[in-house]
Amino acid sequence: MNVLVICGAAGVGKSTVAWEIGRQLQIADVRHAMINTDELDRVYPQPEPLSELVALSRRNLRVLWESFAALGHSRLILSGVMLDLDADLAWISASIKNADFTVVRLLASDETLRQRVETREIGTGREEQTRRTLAQAEALRQQKTGRAVVIQTDGRIPEEIAREILGVIGWASTN
Repeated sequence: MNVLVICGAAGVGKSTVAWEIGRQLQIADVRHAMINTDELDRVYPQPEPLSELVALSRRNLRVLWESFAALGHSRLILSGVMLDLDADLAWISASIKNADFTVVRLLASDETLRQRVETREIGTGREEQTRRTLAQAEALRQQKTGRAVVIQTDGRIPEEIAREILGVIGWASTN
């Protein structure tokens, strides 16, 4: 099992780049599945304590991955913020056994993030999401990147970023 984890602050382009990678893999006829971790625990009210929310995400990811694997898939594109990468990889690893992980952290300047969030957020939560995004970006800048491949997204189009990531993981060269 091969898992590509795309992480970074909200608005950095994770979902857009994941979709573009999926499109390029589809063109290359490479079997894959995609999951945005936001959808694994999108419930209200959220379970408490936090460990219960993580348990919900872990269960949902395990079930989804088992369904995809039953169809013969061995590659997964998983996108999400992942502010605590070690903790997030721990629960993801518990859900997807025996997987090899490649982690890509996308970065962007505060100005780019602000513009992207303000373009996509059209409701009453725009200001709150902008504050949350900038706080996430600052927290991520303070962290060591460790095993993550770091890619700057400022001024770049999704197709270019996706090609770079596919070059790192090598999935487009084999089925």
